[in-house]
Amino acid sequence: MGKGTSALVTAWLGLAAVVGADMVTDWNTTALEVMKDNVTHPPKVGRDLAIVHLSIYDALMAVDGTHFPFYTSPSAPTNTSRESAIASAGYHSLKALYPSYTGVLDNALADSLSSIPDGAAKQNGLDLGETVANAIVGWRAGDGWDAVVPYTPGTDPGEWRPTPPGYHPALAPHWGGVTPFAIPDVSAFRPGPPPALTTTEYASALNEVALLGRDNSVTRTSDQTQIAEFWNDFPGPTAAPPGKWNLIAQVLADLEGSTLAGNARMFAMLNVVLGDAGIVSWDAKYTYNLWRPETAIRLADTDNNPGTLADPAWAPTWPSPSFPEYTSGHSTFSGASGEILALFFGTDNIAFEVGAGFDVLPGVLRSYDNISEAALEAGRSRIYGGIHFEFANVAGLSSGADVADYVYGSYFHEVPEPTGLSVLAGLMALLIVRRRRRRTL
Repeated sequence: MGKGTSALVTAWLGLAAVVGADMVTDWNTTALEVMKDNVTHPPKVGRDLAIVHLSIYDALMAVDGTHFPFYTSPSAPTNTSRESAIASAGYHSLKALYPSYTGVLDNALADSLSSIPDGAAKQNGLDLGETVANAIVGWRAGDGWDAVVPYTPGTDPGEWRPTPPGYHPALAPHWGGVTPFAIPDVSAFRPGPPPALTTTEYASALNEVALLGRDNSVTRTSDQTQIAEFWNDFPGPTAAPPGKWNLIAQVLADLEGSTLAGNARMFAMLNVVLGDAGIVSWDAKYTYNLWRPETAIRLADTDNNPGTLADPAWAPTWPSPSFPEYTSGHSTFSGASGEILALFFGTDNIAFEVGAGFDVLPGVLRSYDNISEAALEAGRSRIYGGIHFEFANVAGLSSGADVADYVYGSYFHEVPEPTGLSVLAGLMALLIVRRRRRRTL
């Protein structure tokens, strides 16, 4: 089926391979299988998936040469197996990130290589994939993902503080300082501040989530409850929001008949965007440090807003995540994913149908007329779950889309035909890649 079709595809959002699986989607599935058991927080998943898929993309581009690489630019012998290069890049990047899963990854690599004839081409691919993966893993080793920064919860009205039932400390307060993959300056993508506590906009958002997001709400419809359950996956079985959007990408790739090279480029684009979207969202969270609806509703008598009413017994549908509210991470990931996938396929108008999988909602299917509809629903799910205000959803969707627009316009471009001025343009673009690599080492 061609781009822009509206045919439905039924696929479960589980880790079973889709009908049109290839070496790229196989290693995407393997990555998600590993990461779903190691979800420390959503941005970490986005970062690790970006490392894996940039390794795959750059390895394949060293063989194909059709698009500019993202970070590395190794040469590949003419008799290099594309499939073994992809498998090796996926294997070595995942092994470096999750060494305790070496046995699982060894088996996955053996499965991938079983259909590739032994010989120089296969070995060249293996060597190439390892070289590229090692370079990208090494590049990202110093990006600040494991930094430790002090954080003290607030006590003033509007300031985030731990929430019941676990009263867990703030999670990943350092993540806004992680070095981005693509965007040049995190602050340039930071949304403006949330509305002041005394505004009518704030009161309206609080009153909405108080009705729709409370546990056992009588206002929330059955469909809205299902939406909250469908998109609730942190902690959860789909490697957090980035994992779920990778699974959606598998469905869309199968529906649109994406090629091996197309999938390598799509998953690299998607996960670079997810990696940077997580940094942008966490930067906003700890810049503005806004309390969760649970705290805001219980302490509404302290916000100096006549339009709000305190309810000390109020509880959300889902336990509040242990980090500040603004912006919504789910919305930022979803706005970024929806935008980059629509840009990649050349249209937002792809109708699809997906199921929750992983026994989250057995037998439930949700249908979408287009990609952005799924992103919008993911964002609204956080209000139905009682853990976000609508203004945090809107800001997250917008900032995520901004990240996607920047990445699409700046990276993963096709190499021009080697004629006339296009040769100079191509050389200049390659020089920029190499200079960026040197700056980040």
